Amino acid sequence: MGGFLLHPYAATLRDHYTEQELVMYSSREELFEKIDHYTKYKEQRQEIAEAGYARTWAEHTYVHRCARLIELVKERVL
Repeated sequence: MGGFLLHPYAATLRDHYTEQELVMYSSREELFEKIDHYTKYKEQRQEIAEAGYARTWAEHTYVHRCARLIELVKERVL
């Protein structure tokens, strides 16, 4: 929906999003540091939110997932 996402670290998300599209944290301390940082820098937060939204619509909708699933089935079955 275009919101800024501050997410617990997940290696698999790094395969799909860059640091300019999604912000992750690895500890409680880092979470609070990032909350402090991004509440002070609204423009930076907005840029990240917009970039993440654009990437999601470009590559990560159900249409994309279903197309990839069909590709995998064709590769393995046919």
